[in-house]
Amino acid sequence: MSQARDLALKTLLSLVLCLFSLSLSANELIGRTSVHVAAAEYLPFTSRTLPQNGVLLDLTRAAFKAQAIAVRLTFMPWSRALSMTQGGQMEALVAGFYSDARSKTFIYSDSLMQATSIFVSRREGISAHQLVNGLTDLRVAVEAGSIFERQLAGTGTILEPVTHLEQGLRMLVLGRVDLVLGTEAYLDKMITTRFTEQEQRHFKPLRLFKGKHSLHLLFPKTAKGAKLRSAFNDGLAKLMQTHEYHAILRRHHYIK
Repeated sequence: MSQARDLALKTLLSLVLCLFSLSLSANELIGRTSVHVAAAEYLPFTSRTLPQNGVLLDLTRAAFKAQAIAVRLTFMPWSRALSMTQGGQMEALVAGFYSDARSKTFIYSDSLMQATSIFVSRREGISAHQLVNGLTDLRVAVEAGSIFERQLAGTGTILEPVTHLEQGLRMLVLGRVDLVLGTEAYLDKMITTRFTEQEQRHFKPLRLFKGKHSLHLLFPKTAKGAKLRSAFNDGLAKLMQTHEYHAILRRHHYIK
């Protein structure tokens, strides 16, 4: 009888400890006051100069806020943001495209929003109809390490990786490359803010050829990163259910 009672007490104690442990784990993020997020300048999506620091950071703050988590934001160069997030010094990175290579070291949130990619040619250069025949032997400037560099690898394209797309656009004006490939909004913003009206006449966006790519938050591939990703995804789902998601896109003029 005593042994049966002791066994019952041990079982009850184990159950209580297990439930307490699960409660601590569940409340770990609920009790958290802030998350430290890294971001790089990526107009018109993220910037120190934009209202609410741009649409991606506005969405990020709102999704975490729905989970009672405040965002502490630090802007830094993209390469540093990647390495610090991977190393755990930063808890999340806004934002990146999915790639198989990065998925080995990062976990991705649900899609924040879609970005459209386009080619830009010189006014007197390659036409959209010429791209029907492919990109073989064409020189294309892309940001080094970007999703576009990986997509064009092995296509016969002569890749010209650049640190910033502004460099690629200036190479295009000089005739050193045939095309520049990047996100439509980023290229449009770059052309209108970094080039004179006379220089802008040299560019011809080839809008017949567009791609769609999802932008995600990146988290370190750790247990803590997985919990933060789960909290963020739940918050993002709440934004969509309450229509706040579309209100934010509308505020930043991404939808009407």
